[in-house]
Amino acid sequence: AFETSLLDAIADGFVSYSRGEFNACPIQTMGAPPMGKFSCASGSSHDSEYAAQVCIKSGYVTGADHFVVKVASGGYPMPSNSGCMQVYSQHTGKLEALLLDDGILTELRTAAAGAVAAKYMAPKELKRIGMLGTGIQARYQLRLLKHVTECRDLMVYGRTDANVRKYVDDCKSDGWTVTVASGPNDLLDKCELIITTTTAREPVLGIGGRRSKIPEQHI
Repeated sequence: AFETSLLDAIADGFVSYSRGEFNACPIQTMGAPPMGKFSCASGSSHDSEYAAQVCIKSGYVTGADHFVVKVASGGYPMPSNSGCMQVYSQHTGKLEALLLDDGILTELRTAAAGAVAAKYMAPKELKRIGMLGTGIQARYQLRLLKHVTECRDLMVYGRTDANVRKYVDDCKSDGWTVTVASGPNDLLDKCELIITTTTAREPVLGIGGRRSKIPEQHI
């Protein structure tokens, strides 16, 4: 299956990195502090919410045939996320492929990395999974998690009621039993595995010194 092959590839990538075989170049970021804002900020009525940026990431595995450059953009007030993967030959330095994936590959890779981490680091017996956030990554995380755990009991917390209701409906149609949490800390008390898919820049879990009541928990 595609998902299984993806999980294996991500796991192989972690192994290569741990062995010192992966070469990660410094990330280049444009449109975000300390650099100037992009033109999309002009005329925005919510200047304090500006979060647009473009990230250029690149890397390669020593001894492999290719190296990859990724250009990804997104953030308010850009209308949507975008992404382009550029594949070059390590032997000739020439471009061999372009993948204009509009950020889908990033969603899949992030979710696969989370599933691999859960497979090896979360408690083996999961009774309930906690999801903090209700966006697209919250959906991809569950899509990949289904391949590493048999648990289908989910507790979710989101800030926007309409988004939470839509997320619950989508999850139930995909075979999940879903409970809506009244606050983020409910996840600390009732879930052995907690997945954070929020863009919050301030702490959300453990506010007020709250500690988990679960003896074995992976976040």
